[in-house]
Amino acid sequence: MTGARRWGLLLLTLAALAQPAKAASDKFYVPPTQFSGHYQITAAKDGEKPADSVSGAFRGGTGSFAYDAEEKNLNRLRFAIDANRSPFAMDYYPEITFVAASAKFSEGKAEVKGTLTIHGVSHPTRFDATLNPIDGDNEKSVSLSLRGDFKLADFGLSGDASLSRLGESATLLLDVQAIKQ
Repeated sequence: MTGARRWGLLLLTLAALAQPAKAASDKFYVPPTQFSGHYQITAAKDGEKPADSVSGAFRGGTGSFAYDAEEKNLNRLRFAIDANRSPFAMDYYPEITFVAASAKFSEGKAEVKGTLTIHGVSHPTRFDATLNPIDGDNEKSVSLSLRGDFKLADFGLSGDASLSRLGESATLLLDVQAIKQ
C-alpha cells in the first residue's frame, strides 16, 4: 500500500470516528394493563352537524414502538385493540390494528400517519398524538394519547346494519403508557 493511500484511509477512518453518534431509539412495550381505548360513533344528518353518538370502551389492547427521546421521534408504532364486545366485533376479525412507520413530535404534539385495519380492510388514517408528561422517571416509560377519526364506509362498514344504524363516522381515542424494554 502506498503512503498516499495509507494517509487517505487514515483520514477517512478519522472522519468517520469524528461524526457524532446518532442517538438510538429505545424500544417500548404497552402492556394490556396500561392500554385504554375508547370509540365514539357519530351519526350525521344530511351533512349537518353530528346529531347523536354512541360511545364505549374496548376491552383491551397492547402495542409497541421505538422512541428517540432526544430527537422526539416515534418509530415502528403498532397497536392491536381487542374489538370483542364492541360494535366493531366480528368473529374472524377480533382486533383492530394501527401501524405507523414514524412521527416527529414538536412541542409535545405529532401527526401520526399510518394504516388502520378494521374487519380485514386497511386504510390510511391519521392520528393526532400528544406526548404526555409522566411523574417520576421519564426514561423508563412514555405516555401517549392518540385520536383518530374515520368514516365507516372507508372500511366497508356502511353496509353493516348494526353499525350503519349507529352512525357514519367514528373516532378512536387511545391512551397508553409504554414501558422501556
